[in-house]
Amino acid sequence: KILKGLILLFCVLSWADPVPPEGKMTSDQIIKYYGYPEQTHTVTTEDGYILTIFRIPGKKGESVEEAIRAKRPPLVMQHGISASSDNFLSNGETYSPAIFFARKGFDVWITNIRGNRYCRKHEKL
Repeated sequence: KILKGLILLFCVLSWADPVPPEGKMTSDQIIKYYGYPEQTHTVTTEDGYILTIFRIPGKKGESVEEAIRAKRPPLVMQHGISASSDNFLSNGETYSPAIFFARKGFDVWITNIRGNRYCRKHEKL
C-alpha cells in the first residue's frame, strides 16, 4: 500500500513542471518578463574575450529611453565564481537583488565573468 502511494505521488509530482518560467530564460529575457527596461552590452577585454553585461536602467513599465533620461545612480553587480548574471534575477520579481535595486531607483548593471554562459566568445579562439 505504501509503495503504491509513493508511486502515485511520484507520478503526480512528475507531471508538474517544478521549474518556474524564469528558470528557463536568459538574463535579458527575465528582465523583460518582469516588465523592466533592458539593454544588453558586450565588452571586449584587452586579451580578446567578449563579455556580455546586462543593464536595467529604470523602473517597471518605463521604456529604455525614459529610464536613461532619468539619470539614476549606477549600481554594478558582479557575481562570484561559477555563477552568472542569472543569480541576481532568479529569485522571482520580489526577491531578486537586481530587480530590488531597479525598483529602488538605481541604474543596475549586471556583469559576467569569462567562462559562464554569457562569456564564452573570443575574438580569435
